[in-house]
Amino acid sequence: MDRIKRFALPAAILFTLITAVLFFLPGNKLPAAGWMGKLQVDKWVHVGIFFLLCALWIVALNITTRKQILVLAFAALLYGCLVELAQDQFVANRSMDVFDVVADAVGIAAAFVWWQYIKK
Repeated sequence: MDRIKRFALPAAILFTLITAVLFFLPGNKLPAAGWMGKLQVDKWVHVGIFFLLCALWIVALNITTRKQILVLAFAALLYGCLVELAQDQFVANRSMDVFDVVADAVGIAAAFVWWQYIKK
């Protein structure tokens, strides 16, 4: 566990930077939705990204209290909202999708459940 904690902060920072780059790629640089669009794979990707994002930061920041997890959850949800707004306003061929924010919230909630499980 010490090894995991030692690499948690660099992993959290790196993952945050990688996802930020991916979120701001122009729409024409992304694969075409095709059949994946019908299955809403994009939403599951958002759930996974925000679960992993929060899980990494939980470990990196050694979050132990409910107040800390709520602050992290708020920050992550704010990040998700700002990403959607920025995509809509500044990224070519991308638009805001409220359901992406809902998927982000599901990933954040899943990280909260995971945190409840591991802290016991």
